[in-house]
Amino acid sequence: MVMTFSLRSRGGFTLIELLVVIGIMAVIGGVVGVGLIDGGQGAMLATARGLMQTQITAARSQAALRNESTAVVVVADPTDLDRYLRYIAVAVADDSGVLILTRDGTNLPGDIRVRPPSDGSTLLASSSSVSLEPGGAQVSCYQISFKANGALALTGGGELWLAVTEREAEGVFFVEDAPRVGIGINRYGAMAALESGETAK
Repeated sequence: MVMTFSLRSRGGFTLIELLVVIGIMAVIGGVVGVGLIDGGQGAMLATARGLMQTQITAARSQAALRNESTAVVVVADPTDLDRYLRYIAVAVADDSGVLILTRDGTNLPGDIRVRPPSDGSTLLASSSSVSLEPGGAQVSCYQISFKANGALALTGGGELWLAVTEREAEGVFFVEDAPRVGIGINRYGAMAALESGETAK
């Protein structure tokens, strides 16, 4: 008995095979593209959180070393859109009780801003006037205050949230669907990084 096999030569791919490969490539491209876009926001949020943690640590250290009350201030003046909820710095009270900066402050990167106290940032105290430049006009700022021993002035601790914003002609608006990150300081003074949905413990 002789068996014969028909070897049909395939000169290319079928239409179905090509469509499946194109579909897989489109899905992978979409996932990578979305990941890169979110990764950019994620990187800016991580940088902003690092800057804020640095300012908090500097204020606590200065309070403990110099035995004076300090604060991390966040500009709360909505008429100054470049610095509104973006400009952060360490400040101390002068002899007249006015808060003045101890060193230059910095803007948070990109369109990242601090959420105000009315929007979940419980570490921030109500606004106070701060002189951002020596002899300059006073600007309304939120503050995170520290006692002379470096302890958080707010009893029980709290949270500070950072989020992506969009700037329009009418002002600055938080992007509700965008990721956000935070910093929590518990009642014992321990600082922790927070992600959306977490709380300080």
